[in-house]
Amino acid sequence: MPSRRHILRAALALPGLWLARPPAAAQPRTHEVGMVLFSYQPARIEIAAGDSVRWTNSDAIPHSATAAQSDPAGAPLFDTGLFGKGESREVTFPAPGRFAYACRRHPAMTGEVIVR
Repeated sequence: MPSRRHILRAALALPGLWLARPPAAAQPRTHEVGMVLFSYQPARIEIAAGDSVRWTNSDAIPHSATAAQSDPAGAPLFDTGLFGKGESREVTFPAPGRFAYACRRHPAMTGEVIVR
């Protein structure tokens, strides 16, 4: 009786036995952005649709990540709210687009999420 290794070797030698397998769908990832010395680090980040961004505040003062774009009702597309040192907030981006954002209290503190 042939061993499994012999059966596998025979199967590999026959091109018709190889079936193409579609690539596995990428699992959503969480990307990190720091809030350090009144800046987002990195200030610009590119992610895939379905991924999330987690902002972590390292400053002693509260910050937010608040979208510049608004929904039809006038509310920001996303807003982490203000949060303090050592705290994190996360937002998932389900669709492609460019999303500029800033800190509510520090408008010179800006960043951008590019979703592919």
